[in-house]
Amino acid sequence: MTSSGNKSENRSSFISDIEEIRRRARQHIENGAVTDAYRGDRVTVIRVLNEALATELVCVLRYKRHYYTARGIHAQAVAEEFLEHAAEEQGHADKIAERITQLDGDPDLNPDTLSNAATANT
Repeated sequence: MTSSGNKSENRSSFISDIEEIRRRARQHIENGAVTDAYRGDRVTVIRVLNEALATELVCVLRYKRHYYTARGIHAQAVAEEFLEHAAEEQGHADKIAERITQLDGDPDLNPDTLSNAATANT
């Protein structure tokens, strides 16, 4: 009979643990990406992410330029390759912008920032 009692007790303990896990998960969801456990310097992380975002967007623009200006016998194949790279870079930029907003920051899409990133990388 003790094994049956233990099973019932274990099940009850398991259910209460699940309820506690759900309660904590709801609390963390409400807190967003920046919880008490977050140890990063949010301002610095957002600055670095915005720098990375600018770089990715400049790359998108450069690949698009090459896509539109490809010339020669293999232009179509080369242009398609540039377009594929542009789409990949845009995906990276989207993920970075999403992370910035998760950290309660604003993605910097200012053309001046992009221009500065373009000259810094040349």
